[in-house]
Amino acid sequence: MHRRNPSTPIRRTPLKSRHDFSGNENSSAFLPSHYHTPTRPSNYRTSSGQGPASPMIACSNHTLNSISYNGRNRLKFKPYLLMGVAFVGLLVFGRAFVNITAASRLKRELAEAQELHAKNSRALNAAKSTSVNLEQRAAISERENMQMKDRLDLQIKQKESELKKKAQMKKREDAITKQVRYLEKQVQEVSRREAIERFGSGPHFVEFSVIFADMEDHELPSKFKVEMAPLDLMPHSVLLFLEMVEKRLWDETAFVHHADHIISATPTVYHNGESKREEFEKAGLSHVAFQEYTEEYSHDPYTLGFSGRPGGPDFYVSTMNNREMHGPGGQLDADLVEEADPCFAKVVEGFDVVDKIYQKDSEAPLDIHVVGIITARIVE
Repeated sequence: MHRRNPSTPIRRTPLKSRHDFSGNENSSAFLPSHYHTPTRPSNYRTSSGQGPASPMIACSNHTLNSISYNGRNRLKFKPYLLMGVAFVGLLVFGRAFVNITAASRLKRELAEAQELHAKNSRALNAAKSTSVNLEQRAAISERENMQMKDRLDLQIKQKESELKKKAQMKKREDAITKQVRYLEKQVQEVSRREAIERFGSGPHFVEFSVIFADMEDHELPSKFKVEMAPLDLMPHSVLLFLEMVEKRLWDETAFVHHADHIISATPTVYHNGESKREEFEKAGLSHVAFQEYTEEYSHDPYTLGFSGRPGGPDFYVSTMNNREMHGPGGQLDADLVEEADPCFAKVVEGFDVVDKIYQKDSEAPLDIHVVGIITARIVE
C-alpha cells in the first residue's frame, strides 16, 4: 500500500457539498491530495453505461497503480538491499570471527593459565615438600648437633676428669718418688753405718781365686783383686757384696760366657752345675733393695756391677766401657728404664787373669763353665 511521505503536507480540495457524489464533478474531491489523480481521470463507467465510475472504483484503481509502482521501486532497490544484507552478514561474520578468535585466544590463555597454575601448584608442592625435608633435615641436624654437643661435653668432662686424675696421680707419684728417694737415702745411710761398723771405713778389698778347666793338678789357682767403691758413693751395694763374700756364698761358683762386653759370674757350682741361689735367698742377700747408682762411679772397663732387676746376686766384670749400655736407660726391657745397674767395685790387681777369663769364656760354648771361683775373701 502506498504511503504518504510524512514531510508532504496534506492538500485538501474544497467540496461543493458534503454529500455531493453525482454529476461530472470529480468524485474524489473529498479525498486527500495524494489519492487524487487529476491527469488521469477515470474512464470507467458504471454497469448501466452512464456516468463515471464510483469514487471507490477510482480509489481501487489508484491503489493498484500505487502497488505496481511500489513493486517496480522494490525491484530497483533490491541490489542495494542485498548489498546491505551482505554487509550486515559480513559485519556479523566479522564480529563472530572476532568473537571466535577472542574465544580461542581466551581458551588458549585459559589453558596456559591452567598449565601455569598446575606448574605453580607442583612447584608449590615441591617447595612444601622441600621445606618439610629441610625442616626435617634441620631437626635431624639439630638433634645431631645436640648429640655431638653432648658427646663433646662428655668427652670434655672425661678429659678434665682424666687430667684431674693424671694430676692427682702425678702428685701422688711425686710424693711417692720423694718418699722413695728419702727411703733410699735412709737405706744408704743405714748401710754405710753398718758397713763401717762391721768392715771398717775402707777402702775394702776382695780377692778371687779362680781355676781353669785345662789347668794341671799341680798348678795353683789364679787370683785377681778388686777394690770396693767408696762408702760415701755406693754404701748399700758395697755392704751387700761384702756380706755375700763374708758368708762365702761365692765359693765354688763360676764365670760363664755370657756376652762379648762382660764376664758374667753366676751362683752355680762350677764342677756339677747345681744352683746356689737358694742359699743367697735364705741369707737375705739375693738382690739389692734398690738400683743404687751414681755417675761418679760408673761402668768403665774392669769394673764390677750387679746384673738384673733388681740387681743381684749375679754380677759381671765389664771388658769395655758400658756406661751407655748399663747406665740409666740402657736396659730397655726393664720396668723402670731410667734405672741403671749398680756399679760397686773395680779390678786393681790381676788384670791378666781377668783377660784370660774373658778369653777362655769367649772360646767356650754358651753357659759352659770353664772358669771356677774357688774362693772370694775380704782382704786388706
